[in-house]
Amino acid sequence: MADLKDDLVNGLQSNTWNMKGDDMKAIFDPLITDIERLVDDQVNLVKVKRMQESHPKANEIKAIFLVEGFGASEYLKTRLEEIHPDIQIIQPHDAWSAIVKGAVLSRLPQEAVIVSTQATRHYGVSAMELHDEEIDKGQLKVFDVSDGKSRAKRMTWYIYRGEDLKRSQTMKFPFYRTLPETYTPTDLIFTDELIQSENKVPPTHPSPTATKTNCVLNVDLRDVDKGHFRKRLGLDGQGYWDVYYDLVVTIQPAIMKFSLEIRGKEMGCVEANYE
Repeated sequence: MADLKDDLVNGLQSNTWNMKGDDMKAIFDPLITDIERLVDDQVNLVKVKRMQESHPKANEIKAIFLVEGFGASEYLKTRLEEIHPDIQIIQPHDAWSAIVKGAVLSRLPQEAVIVSTQATRHYGVSAMELHDEEIDKGQLKVFDVSDGKSRAKRMTWYIYRGEDLKRSQTMKFPFYRTLPETYTPTDLIFTDELIQSENKVPPTHPSPTATKTNCVLNVDLRDVDKGHFRKRLGLDGQGYWDVYYDLVVTIQPAIMKFSLEIRGKEMGCVEANYE
């Protein structure tokens, strides 16, 4: 038993601290506010997913179940009922069992404990693809003298808005870049952008109104073995090098990484802005 000196002004008497309601409110309100924000995010994500699935009552959420953390708190229940008056707030009988765990986890730094989450926007990259008169109507058409074909810039989406994402997940797509036979060292410094869109339907083409840059990846490939490149003769009689690589998006708890790989080896990466 601690032997504390009485401090009647601050409510400490006989080794007991008598806390007022205002004291409790000041201690727990920051955590309650965080929980309110998380609940609000989940409600919005559910609505978005149901709208994408053309649910007839996409905006009608029936109930919120309070588990973990302060799931048994009547104060939290009251606060959520004020914020979501049209949604029933339900407290299972065993919600109390996770109070201690929730309080401890709320103070752990850096990595969040996440089982699964939902994407709040689309994430992808843009690249030149063979021009299609219907798909690429109105888009800038670029003629490639090395193979005699026309191409237009199109989106490749890695993650779709409302998609359920696993705790640890890696997605990669193959790309290649054509360099002239007499390329310079600076030609081997590749720049790629991870692009995002908040449109309901993911756009086929990048545009200032529908997409924006999430992050920029700069990779120096000057030290890569030239044996990994493919040399070919173009239709114009000139020599070219094709550099094949993968652009990779990796999901980790509360983190998304954008990287470039050649034959499975990561050559460079950047942390994306992930919400």
